[in-house]
Amino acid sequence: MSGSASDKPYAPLLVHFRKTASGEVDESQVKDFYEFIISQEHGETILDSILHQEGTFAHKVALNAEAKDEFKTSTSAEAGLLNLWFYTQLDLKAKNISRRFQGSAWGVSPGLPVGALFGTLWYNDVSELKGKCSFFVGSFTQYVYANFWNGDKHIATFHGGHVGSAIGGSWGSGEWKEQ
Repeated sequence: MSGSASDKPYAPLLVHFRKTASGEVDESQVKDFYEFIISQEHGETILDSILHQEGTFAHKVALNAEAKDEFKTSTSAEAGLLNLWFYTQLDLKAKNISRRFQGSAWGVSPGLPVGALFGTLWYNDVSELKGKCSFFVGSFTQYVYANFWNGDKHIATFHGGHVGSAIGGSWGSGEWKEQ
């Protein structure tokens, strides 16, 4: 593909994936991924979160600090992640608050197909963690985060380590239930 950077609104994403991936990234796939993300509800927010992913411990600490600013309560959580490149399933359990989230998402997230996650779920009101909601799950190697929305309201975020490896993000819907 040719043209100036202004002809390529996905150029920052292309640079990001070339910087973080272990090999060369196909520009047409990045363009398709960009168009998919931008077409989603909260697309600009999702794109921004992907562009600001880094594999450093300091960046993970910064993300947790942001979560502490937005959400007043946290609990440990564990999850299973099924990752089939374009399709992802997330099954997250926060046993201390008796909540479970199960959802399916579409996007681009190449990597190992199955992984276990261990981390922290941040939220404000446990009563908001019930019923259907939309979510975005993003990953950078062994680091995974998920954001959950009820309409336009950001109700929770999960940050954790991934026993597996993937890079990318997926957008979908699921449901919180008491367990």
